[in-house]
This record gives sequence, C-alpha cells and structure tokens, in this order.
Amino acid sequence: MFFLKLSEMVGASGGALIQGMPDIGIKSVSIDTRTIKRGDFFIPLKGEKFNGHQFIKDALKKSASGFFTENWDKGDKDSLKDLLNDEIAVIKVDDTLKALQGLARFVREKLSCEVIGITGSTGKTCTKDMMASIFPRVFKTVSTEKNYNNEIGIPLTLLKADKNTEVIVLEMAMRGKGQIRELAEISKPTVGLITNIGESHYEMLNSLMNIAKTKRELVESIPYDGKVILNLDDYRFKMLARKSKAKIVTFGFSRWANYFPLNIKIDTSGFYSFEMMTPKGSILINLPVVGKHNIYNALAASAAAAELGVSLSDIKAGLENCQVSEMRMQFITSSGEIIIINDAYNASPDSMRAALSTLSEITGFSRKFAVLGDMLELGEISETSHYEVGKFTGKSDIDFLITVGDKAKQIAKGAIKSGFNRSRIFAFNNSGEAIEILLKLVEKGDIVLVKASRAMGLEKVVEALLKRVKGKG
Repeated sequence: MFFLKLSEMVGASGGALIQGMPDIGIKSVSIDTRTIKRGDFFIPLKGEKFNGHQFIKDALKKSASGFFTENWDKGDKDSLKDLLNDEIAVIKVDDTLKALQGLARFVREKLSCEVIGITGSTGKTCTKDMMASIFPRVFKTVSTEKNYNNEIGIPLTLLKADKNTEVIVLEMAMRGKGQIRELAEISKPTVGLITNIGESHYEMLNSLMNIAKTKRELVESIPYDGKVILNLDDYRFKMLARKSKAKIVTFGFSRWANYFPLNIKIDTSGFYSFEMMTPKGSILINLPVVGKHNIYNALAASAAAAELGVSLSDIKAGLENCQVSEMRMQFITSSGEIIIINDAYNASPDSMRAALSTLSEITGFSRKFAVLGDMLELGEISETSHYEVGKFTGKSDIDFLITVGDKAKQIAKGAIKSGFNRSRIFAFNNSGEAIEILLKLVEKGDIVLVKASRAMGLEKVVEALLKRVKGKG
C-alpha cells in the first residue's frame, strides 16, 4: 500500500480528523480484527448482520494505528476513551464503506500501472487465477484474492498496490445493474475482459440481454488507449463490441479470433493440451486444470498477457504452473483412492454443462458419480434450467446421479426423461442424505463430481468423502 498521510486519508474519505497528527503515515488497512496486524488502520464496515464498530476495541487491543468511525458522537467517544492514546488516529466519517472506496480511488489516481478488469457469467475466477500465475513472472503484480471481487474486495485489492506495482488483476462480480460501472469508477481499468454471457444472476436482471448490458458496463469504462478482450464465440459479441472505444482483441475456438487453439488433445484424466495460435506466433500449452471450457479461460488470460507485452514462453510457464482457487474444478484424491472433482463454489446452467462434459470426457475410472445441487438466482427460468441440465446429464457418460435440494429434483426428472437409469438416480433434500448414500456406493477407482451454488454448502459432501471413504477391493 502507498504510505498515506492522515491528512490524505481525511481528504480521500471525506472525513474529519478527531485525533492524530496530520503528517503521520498509514501503511496498511484491515477490515477484520481476526487477521489485523500491529500498525494496521482499522475500517469497521457494516452489513445486514454485522457492525464492525463493535470490534474497534479488539482492533485497538491488537495495536491498530487508528480507525474510521461513524459513531464518534454516538458512543465511541466515551466507550473507547480508556484505550486511546495520542498515537492512535481517529477519523470520523459518514459511511465507512464509502470511506474505504474513497481511499482506493485516491490510491488508484497515484498509480501508473495497467489495471485489468475481468467479468463474465462463468470462468472469471479461473481466468483471474491464470493471469495471477502469468503476470508475476514479468511484472510486479497485485491480483484479487479469494472472493474479493465486490464493492469491498475491489478497494481492498487496490490498496495493496504501491508505487512499484505494474499490473493489477481485478475480478469483478455483478449482482445488479450499475454495479460493474461502480467498480470501474473506483478502479479505472485500462483493460476490460469479458469471459462470456450466460444465465447467472438471471433472477435479478430478468433477461440475457440485461445481463449482457450489465457486463457491458466494463467495456464502456475502458478508455480509448486501453484494450477490450472479448469472446468471439459468444453470441453477444457484437452487442458488446460496438460499445467499445478501445481496441478490441478476441479469443475463442473460431479461427477468426486473435487467440485460438489448434490440435486439441485430451488425456485419460481430462487434462487438455493444445497449440495456441496468437498474433505473435504459436506455442504448445499443457493445461494443469481439467475441462475443455478452461481452454477458453487460458486463451482469455493469454490474450491479456500478450497484449501487455508478456512473451509466449512466460505465458506458457504461467499457464502450466497455474493453481485454480478452491472448489473450482479442483481435483482431489481421497484416502480411499477415490477422485473428487470439487466444483462446489458456484453453479449456473452453463457451468453445470461444462462440468458434466468434463466428467464424461474423463476415462480410466470404474464409475462416475455426479452430485448436483440447486442452482440459485435463476428466477423464472429456474425450473426449466434445472430440467434441461437433467436432460444433458441423461445423455452424458455418467453412472450415478445424486441431486441435492428442491430445485435439483428437476435435474433428476430431466435425466429420467433422457433415458438415465432410474435405479441409479437419487434425489435428496439435503447434503446429509446424499453423503449417506455416497459412502455406501463409492468404491476405490470411482470419480465423483460435486457441484452446486455456494449457498447449498456441498463442500460438506467433499469433506465427508475425504474423511470417511475407505478403499474397497
């Protein structure tokens, strides 16, 4: 983080300095007293079920250098007086979240680096992970960690940058109209990348066109001298591209794209290799993550890197040593020699089909299990979408289907309609029931895909398999 004077923090946050010398500097901030370090400046955020002001005392006990407060005249002034000394900075603000965002804007104005914004219905986290493996080989890089991709996470990521930072990689989530624009106004990206347009968040936006328009807010934010990177295979490509002021760079399986694959091959474990064709030449890539859809993510990440001057050899090294975030097509071997594909972080109709295709493509295992839970935030298309995923499952090379949740029962119905063996379909209301049947059925040599929306908590299925499954035979 930049060394910020208290006077600068006051100006950036729109607050008032209650205590502290204006020229004293702050080197780091924290929003979580569980991980706060000595010298961090504490920002107590508020949410529907929490209020960080309740933890200011904890922050001070852990030697925080200061804090924002909305409640100085509503209790903090008196309740904290025994913990305050002349060295602790206190800045009164109207809104701690807006103050955090103000700090991030201020720091962003000081930066002269490239800022890459990534959004899309699916694939944005894996694409970010791939970039986070490529760029540090060449540039001093800061990138989104964990799920820090919203109005809180983007500012926190920006605040990790300093004067030596050369590239910032930001994953941008979207929950409604205008949210990508707000994130872009804070981060001012110079490169915008959209992985694809799909049905995620349909419930909030009510149509694919509205989803595309909301994602397009990123395209519209990129300046004339920036770059916009788009999926040429996506059927919304033209409506996204025509709003760009910047140079458009394309990726996809089409040979008309600037970055595309040739000679695609798959091994028995589902890992792909391909020759990546680029404006700068071609190079062989061996992906360490499963799934054909990850070729798209690799092409997207490569396009961003190559356009910013990274060599093909460094791109290859980055991709081939990439580790994706947890619960995203994560390959795990259990103690009982059962392979688990943990993709339980999120789910949409498109990502469900991609995961099922991956499971179908993998060979060399005794039997294949798909444990599929509810896909949330689909609104009026929920029932149809689950049913269609079920029909897709019924046509896939899978031996057992286990569904979890009320909505996912439509997956079971769709699979039956497509001819899946009824005796190998189990529909449950909760993960506990699914775990019970799995532990009875799975054996050494089997492979299990676990996928659902995050709120379904299907990581419990993965944990149970890892702890309790013992090999048989």
